[in-house]
Amino acid sequence: MTTIQISLEEAEITLLEQKAQSLGYESVDELIQKTVHRLLETEEEYKTRLMHYIVDKNAELYRRLA
Repeated sequence: MTTIQISLEEAEITLLEQKAQSLGYESVDELIQKTVHRLLETEEEYKTRLMHYIVDKNAELYRRLA
């Protein structure tokens, strides 16, 4: 695994910390790792992830309709 360092202004770090917290991530590192993984995923991986999200989000509705 490789480590990447970037320079950011203090205000940008603060915004990243707030964004990570609002999205439920434990750290800025986790937010950035997840973001990079999503940028690199293929279209098929994206569609699969989206499908799982929709099914999971609507699971109770599907149970009631069945």
